[in-house]
Parts: sequence; C-alpha cells; structure tokens
Amino acid sequence: MSPELKQFEIDGEARIRDDVDGLNRALADERKAGADLSDSSFDGLFTRVLEACVFTGRGALDYDGCLKALFPFKARFASGTLARWAPLVARLAQRSDINKGLIHDNLIGPALGIIRTETEGTEPRQSRSSSDSTPTASSHDHDGQAPEITDVSDMDEFSALASSWAAVRSSYPIDHRADWDFALLLAASVRRFRLDPNYVECLVDDDEIWLSARGTEFTESLVEPINANAVGRVAAALLNSRVRSARPRLFLQFPESLVIQAIADPGNDTAFEETIVEEIAYPLVRSLRLLATERNRPGGRAPRRTMLADLEDYLEQVLSRLGLRRDNLDNGSSIAFDPVDHQPVDPVDLGAEVRVIHAGLVDEKSGRRVFKALVEAAVDEPSSGATEVDESVKGSEPID
Repeated sequence: MSPELKQFEIDGEARIRDDVDGLNRALADERKAGADLSDSSFDGLFTRVLEACVFTGRGALDYDGCLKALFPFKARFASGTLARWAPLVARLAQRSDINKGLIHDNLIGPALGIIRTETEGTEPRQSRSSSDSTPTASSHDHDGQAPEITDVSDMDEFSALASSWAAVRSSYPIDHRADWDFALLLAASVRRFRLDPNYVECLVDDDEIWLSARGTEFTESLVEPINANAVGRVAAALLNSRVRSARPRLFLQFPESLVIQAIADPGNDTAFEETIVEEIAYPLVRSLRLLATERNRPGGRAPRRTMLADLEDYLEQVLSRLGLRRDNLDNGSSIAFDPVDHQPVDPVDLGAEVRVIHAGLVDEKSGRRVFKALVEAAVDEPSSGATEVDESVKGSEPID
C-alpha cells in the first residue's frame, strides 16, 4: 500500500469524506501499479471506506462520493470474505439514497447475496460433517469454537446459550473468553437479542478480553455505539461505557447514545480533546497548504479568487460537520444593531444601522451563539441628491 493510502487509513473516515477525490486518484494509481485491493493489507482501508459511506450525519458523502470511494473495491464486494464486514455492509444497504444504480447492482446487491450464503448456509444442518467443531446454538458445550451468528437464530435458544456461557466463562483462558463473548455480543447486536445486564457487567469488567485482538477487532468494526433498541438500555449503556474509552470519536457522531459513567467522574476529557483535534487538524493543514500555495505563486502573482472561494466552501463544510454555521453573513445591506447577536468595533446605539464585517458562529442544533458577528456603523455613501440635480439642470439653462 502506498504511503498516501496508508495515511488515509490512519486519518480515518473523516479524512476520506473530506478528500474522496484524492482517495479515488490514489486507489486508481495503486491499481495501475498492479496492486490487488482484495489483499488483506487493504483490510483496514476498506473498513474506513465503509465507515465513511455509512455515515449519514452532517458532511456525509453523497451518491457520487460513495461511488468514488467504493467502486475501486468492486472485486472485494464480490469475494467470499465479507462476513467480517457484514454489519457495515448491512448499514450501507440501509442508505436509501445510495442503495440504487451502480452501487446496488455491482456492489451492495452481490455483497448481500454472498453474506446471506455465508451466514445462512445453503445446506441443511443435518448435512454438516460430524467433524465440524462449531457448536449449534442448542449445544452448551463451550470447549469448542464460538458459534457463528447464524447458529444463534432463536431468542430463547440465544438466552439459554448466553446464560450457560456466563456461568462458566471465568474458567476459560483469555482468547477463548474473547471469542465467545464477542460472538454472542455480535449476534445480539445484529439479531436484536436482549442481553442479560448481569452477564454484560461481567463482560465489561473483564479488561483482558477488551485488550485482546478479538476485542480490538470488535470495537474497530463498530459504525455506531451499541444500540439500546437492539440489546437493551442497561446493556447498551454498560457496553458503551467500555467502547467509549476505545472509540471516543464514535460518540462525537452519536452524542445521544446511552453511556454509564460514574458520578463525579471527569470523564475521558483528554481522549475527547485529542479526538476533536484530529477532527479539525486535517482541514486546517489543508487550508494552510492552499494559502501557502496561493501566497507563493511565481512572479508575485495575486492569489486566485476561485481557489479562495473553494477554500471558503470547504471550511463551511467543516463547520457544518462540527454542527456549526456562520450567522449574519454580509449580504451588502445594513441591519439593526442587536447586542445579543452583534459585537461593534465602536460604540453603537441599540437599533442603529450597522453592517457586518465578519460573520458570527452559531450551534445549529441548540441555537447557542458561539461568538457574535463583528459589525460597524453603517455610513451612507455620498450620492447626487435632488438639489444637486436641480442645480445642474438650472446651470444648463440659457442665460437671457
């Protein structure tokens, strides 16, 4: 994988949404160089691309953007290794605005068919080989491999299996516990089975499984916090308290998710501060690069207005993704001064006519004003009045 694509993977889905054209060009170059995007070395980048496309909040990719990001991975969508990405592909299929045309016919449609074949199977259970070590949901022998999601198809069966596992899980080594715990958790999330809060509490308190490779894989595969409607409110809140420490950025996108947090706990402030920095760092760096390029044009040429206009549009998108919008934009007309919305450069009377120098900033959701628009008193431009016109006409009359 090229350093440029590796950087896209490191920067995450926000970077992909910011620069999907750059990603598309880099992927095209990689394919021209003979790279196989179905290779496991591209697994991380493929995950980030899916995350970018299932995101539907402010700053989400439109149909064309999703097509540019997804289509280079067409061969991967048609491969038989998609079970790992089943939750992400299912979420992608729920986006009605892109579940059509080329994306549906060439990517989502074939992928869902393959996933159904992998998870539901085309042969009856009785035809499975007796040497198959994967237990069915009705089997409470926990020594073997953890069951696949489709082996847990009935709520009563699932509850019995989870209860029997919860009673003995502490006697098993870390990797075995992790395989079973996250297999059951994934089954509950996908099939919307309620989880026993007592079992979830044991799972959340088990630091070893969350630090294991299976635990990392599970948390990295999430496209949103655990859904309370799927596993239950208490179970979701408990699990999200653990997920939040590993994926704080996820909760910036879904701030209303349930999370249990100790009273007087200051929270993971440092992690959230780092996440916010990451969220705006690339837009700032990109803006600085463009400004430096325009300032240093050869021959002392002036900056190009089109490039600055593009930068303005781009930064508007970044603000929107952060839930902010500019307010009191200068539309060339004067407005009445309001100290709630405006900050004057010089003292101005309430209701006096002012014009906006710099726009303010407002939180789109709450309407809270982050900072006020900077204004100055409006000054009428000199113009030729009626008297001046009359004098000019009078002066043109012939003298008797």
